[in-house]
Amino acid sequence: MALLIGGCATDFGQTLALWGLDEGPYLFLPVLGPSNPRDLAGFAVDALFSPFTWIGGGDVAQAVNLTRSGLTVLDTREALLAPLDTMMTVSLDPYATIRSIYRQRRAMAIGDRVTTPNAALGTGFSVGMGKSPESMLPARPPR
Repeated sequence: MALLIGGCATDFGQTLALWGLDEGPYLFLPVLGPSNPRDLAGFAVDALFSPFTWIGGGDVAQAVNLTRSGLTVLDTREALLAPLDTMMTVSLDPYATIRSIYRQRRAMAIGDRVTTPNAALGTGFSVGMGKSPESMLPARPPR
């Protein structure tokens, strides 16, 4: 008999938002990308309570953890290359555009309007929210 347990594509940053914690200032962190203090704290809690953090203590477990993290970062970066190139050529202010996209995606995720599962087991840092990166770019104004 199989257990019919559905997956959950939320993170602790979303839980903190539902509990009423304000997002705070926008942060752009090296390697991790856009975030805010609330989602940064949520990311830390998610990492702390991830079973991959606590499985084993040997070299094999550490290699699996590092490989998993590295491949997730590599896959996410590769998926964002084309949209970022497009945004850099189209946008007058790429920083403001990334900030706006990040905040809109997090608001959408917190409002449970994302129905497809996370592609990268969501980290809260604009990774794998179930939307294609191209759909997150603002629409071009008509000329």
